[in-house]
Amino acid sequence: MALNGEGGTWASLKAGVNGESGPSDSEALCNFCKCIFDFGSVGVKFVRRPLSRNAEKYPDSYNDSRPLLQFQYCSQPPLRVSAGGSLCEWKECAPEQAYSGRIRPLLADTRLFLEWKKTCCAKHGDPCNLSSTGTRPTWLRLIDVTERCVKDIVIKDDSSYVALSYVWGKQELGQKLMPLLGNSTENQFRKPMSLTRETVLSTIHDAIEVTKCLGEQYLWVDCLCIKQDDSADQGKFILQMDSIYAYASVTIVAASGGNADAGLPGISESRNNEQEPFKIHGSGVSLLRTLDPVKTTKELTISDDYWYLETSVWCERGWTFQEKLFSRRALIFTEEQVYWECQKATWCEDGFWETMQPPTFSRPCFSKDIRRPWASDNQEAFEKIYVNLVQEYCRRKLTNGSDGLDAFRGILNALEREAGQGFLSALPTSSLSKMLTWWCTERSVKRREEMCPVRLSDGNEGMAGHFCPFSSWSWVGWTSVVELGFISATSDLIFYYLDGERHLRKVEEVSSKSRSRDEEGLNREITLPEIPEIVRSQSVDRNILFFKSTTAKLHVRHEGFDDFKLEKLILSYNNEDVQCSWFHVPDLKQGDKEVCDFVVIGNETDSRTCIMLVIYKKGVAYRRGLASLDATFWKRLQSPNLKLICLG
Repeated sequence: MALNGEGGTWASLKAGVNGESGPSDSEALCNFCKCIFDFGSVGVKFVRRPLSRNAEKYPDSYNDSRPLLQFQYCSQPPLRVSAGGSLCEWKECAPEQAYSGRIRPLLADTRLFLEWKKTCCAKHGDPCNLSSTGTRPTWLRLIDVTERCVKDIVIKDDSSYVALSYVWGKQELGQKLMPLLGNSTENQFRKPMSLTRETVLSTIHDAIEVTKCLGEQYLWVDCLCIKQDDSADQGKFILQMDSIYAYASVTIVAASGGNADAGLPGISESRNNEQEPFKIHGSGVSLLRTLDPVKTTKELTISDDYWYLETSVWCERGWTFQEKLFSRRALIFTEEQVYWECQKATWCEDGFWETMQPPTFSRPCFSKDIRRPWASDNQEAFEKIYVNLVQEYCRRKLTNGSDGLDAFRGILNALEREAGQGFLSALPTSSLSKMLTWWCTERSVKRREEMCPVRLSDGNEGMAGHFCPFSSWSWVGWTSVVELGFISATSDLIFYYLDGERHLRKVEEVSSKSRSRDEEGLNREITLPEIPEIVRSQSVDRNILFFKSTTAKLHVRHEGFDDFKLEKLILSYNNEDVQCSWFHVPDLKQGDKEVCDFVVIGNETDSRTCIMLVIYKKGVAYRRGLASLDATFWKRLQSPNLKLICLG
């Protein structure tokens, strides 16, 4: 069709895309124009990821959120997932058709998913077939998809099951209630045919159907396989979350929709976009619109990796991060197509990506910095991996703030197992001095008010149902931490904690020194009697750190904002202002003036001392902020004696 002229079809097409009156039914549009018109007619909601650092680097790109319509080459006639009731064999495709576009049916042909699974199991070998080196679960509650009920299944070497990764979301008006396994519902859900379309939400129902199509008998879904009203049961399986997903044969990822009733597109309900190829005049080249989730110019300009799921609600949730991270194979459902992702390949419905001939390409949904992160040759490599994992987790959201540590425990378990690391409140003990100096650029960070469930790795169920405050000295004790880093600090501090039996334990750091006195001859060792009983009674699950350090009181005043809209927080002592750098701005308002307690937490450099602003409650200090100042100035005003700090 002609693309010029003011009164022709092109003008009415542009009007339709802009939300005005579009082409009439009688007008004949070519496939290209149909594609553009359909694309512009669908309301698309874009979710802006918090990319504050990149926003400063690329301000124009960050503000530009124009949707992008993308096309791919296709052969003539175009490849199809299925035709005439038969699944088209990709093995019969010509080599030159590799990575070309493919037409998928509106209702998914699940035989393709089974072929993906079979090919991966047969061709990919150890990377996809070997699970985590963690302990295989001894037994699990699983949904028998044939009898549609919950069963207790002993997990053996040849056991196989599918896991579901999805978002619970908020219940909408008129939506069925979330089916929850509990002491009062367990007998009901163990009855054959109790889990039907009428009793479970759409995503779970569709996952049951997909599991059957994959040739599997069992499905693991958290709401039906963990007792939601039993703290001991929750604790037992939350500590196994890494193993549950790592040992699943396939993980079904429900990346479409915002709640558990959204369903898996293409299973029970048809998808929307029909694909129509078109030719570029005079070139002999045919194109087909891709069915990847719609991205924007901002995302393609700034993102370092091809995150085809970054606009999905699933990719924003805290729990789903470790679920996908541990999955060796994933079947990912988006609005318009399904993806397969394993350790060796990524395939999709709308393209012939299954070629085994080199070169082979992959486009995983997770950045290269956080894929398969467990192997680290040295401490520096481990710390880089750890920071990448924490940063990705922190940008995600949790419905329940009390899940702040639980939703990351599987990752900590794997790092303990694979990298030989130990952790206190999600901070690695091998470099605790450095990790205590975490900083964040966001002003919106707030202390996590919810209580943290106590989960003891020794299986002590006596603590089930107990809670303790989140540690203020760890990033996990704060919300809205988006951009996070650590000061490369050195320290002479010696840290201790109380274990589950109230024994005092010393933290052994990689760089820790064997001497008990620092360079100034001050004794930094601690004995149990030195810790006040009122503090000992507040120590639960290693949530309080004990160390000796120098302290001082300084005046802090908030003088508003500078030209860059950064807060001007001034430190002073005896009416003398102190030049300092803030790495974690405390919760002060413009005009506030306070006398605050500061504790030395390390040295930023030989000439800069790192200090933590704390507030005391019942003998326990809690972090409020972090700054650094000139080391010589601090020595002028510090107390000559060390003080026992109980940091909660």
